[in-house]
Formats: sequence, C-alpha cells, structure tokens
Amino acid sequence: MITTTTLNPSDTTYLTATTCDASQQGVSSIILNNQYGCDSLVITTTTLNPSDTTYLTATTCDPNQQGVSFIILNNQYGCDSLVITTTTLNPSDSTVIDTAICEGEFIDFQGQTFNQEGLYCIDLGNCQMACMNLTVYDLPTVTMPDSISIILGKSIQLNEGGNPNHFYTWLPLEALNCTTCPSPFASPTENTTVSVLVESIEGCEYQDSILINIRINCLKETLELPNTIIPNTANGYFKIMNPEMLENFEYLRIYDRWGELIFETADVYSEWQGDFKGQMVNSGVYTYYLKGRCIGAATDMVLAGTITVLR
Repeated sequence: MITTTTLNPSDTTYLTATTCDASQQGVSSIILNNQYGCDSLVITTTTLNPSDTTYLTATTCDPNQQGVSFIILNNQYGCDSLVITTTTLNPSDSTVIDTAICEGEFIDFQGQTFNQEGLYCIDLGNCQMACMNLTVYDLPTVTMPDSISIILGKSIQLNEGGNPNHFYTWLPLEALNCTTCPSPFASPTENTTVSVLVESIEGCEYQDSILINIRINCLKETLELPNTIIPNTANGYFKIMNPEMLENFEYLRIYDRWGELIFETADVYSEWQGDFKGQMVNSGVYTYYLKGRCIGAATDMVLAGTITVLR
C-alpha cells in the first residue's frame, strides 16, 4: 500500500499597531493554529505614537499665582500632551496717601466719595493700586445755651470748661473781657448777640452764638405783685407773692392819693389788707414803693407801682 502524504500550508501574518506606552513598542509574535491545524505565525510590529510637551509663559499681579504649573492633556494620537506654564510676577505699585477731613466733610478719591475713617484701595489695573488712609477729625464744641438773661451791670462766663488747645475768636469786642480766651466773661449794656468761631488744632471749625438779654429792673421782671385787692375776700391782701426771689429787702411803702404813708414794712413776708389805723380804706388807687435786691443783682433797686382797692 502506497500512502501519499501532502503538506498542509502554514501561514505567517504581519500586523502593525501603535501605542503611547514606550514599553509596548517593538515586534511581538504569537503562534496560532490555522484552518488546517498547522502553525499560523502572527507577527505584530508596534510603533510608539509621539507624545508632546508644550511650554507656555504667563505673567500675574498675584504673588500666589507665580511659579511653574503642569497640566496633562491628550494629543491627536490619544497620548499624553504635557503643558508646562511658567508664570512670573509682574512688578506691582501700590501708592498710599494719608489724608484727613473734618466731621461732616466729604473727599473724592479716584472717582469715589468718602466720609468715614478707614483705609480705602482702588485697583487701577496693570498691577497698579491706589490707596488712601482717611482720618476724620471731630468738630470742636462750644457749651452755651441759645439765649440767657443777666442783670444790667453783671457779667456771665461763656463756654465754661472751654478747651485751651483750641483757637477762639469772640465778637463783639466791647461786650467781652477777652476775645481769644476759651471761656471769656461777657458784660454787655444792652441786648447783645455774642458769636464765636472756634478752630481745633487739626483745623476743624465750628461756629456758635448766644443772645444775652439785659434785665434793667429785675424787681419789675421778677416779683409777682397783685394789682387789685378786695378787702375781706380771698383776694383781700397785697404782698410779695414770691419773696424767695429777693436777696435783700429794705421796705414796702404804700401811699394814698394825697401822698400820706398808710402802710410800711421791712418784713418781706408781711401783707397789707387794705386798712389804715384799724379802718378799711376807701376804694381807689394807691401807690406803692418797694426797695430790694434780686438774687444775683449787683445793687438794690426801687420798684414803683399802683394797686387798686375795691370794696
């Protein structure tokens, strides 16, 4: 028996591939079985795809952003693309000015308005910063009422406790003992408005004024006296209703229409009940004179007036 044996074909396949991993590049082979059961050699040639590195530069005004930064992206081959950015710090320029205003004033700075104390900074761009350190000074003060009354011949101190470190200008000259003192004495002879301009050591100014009214006869303006009495009634006596307003009392004298003295007392609390020598006087008008000194007055004064008796 003759046996003829034929050789089944074997085959070799060549493949190509790419990779981003350098350790995978090169030629590799693998043996498989073909359809005849024979060896089938597969040879793969793997080439390395290129990766790339990009270098960038940048500038910044922020010190925290300077230095080198890295970022990994994918290129057109699917491989790593390394971007390296070197950021340098631009020189910055910050200008700080110190300025001050007085209370109630405003200041413009770089197009903005400020009136509160503090540090203000405006970003001008290109690493430029403009800053202002603002101080607000208090206005000087003056302690005076709007008006006050004094007796002719007396004086009154203005702005008691004034600040000796401030600069004062008082007017008018003739009403004051000093026009540059913190607390001058005023003694005008007629109703007068006294004004003052005060300036602090920081240059802040404040103006104020006071009206000083002059009382010519304090007895007439101060004492309360009835102008009519009706004997034997609740309104049947004549007396000083507020004797506590007198610092000194000399006398109270009452005269009839013929000039006869019908009542006299040196007791500020005494009262006239419309009688003379034990008899009620006739209805009519009687004249009185009172001499005394008001509290705070310089001298005694005499007050004259009339009282009507009704029966």
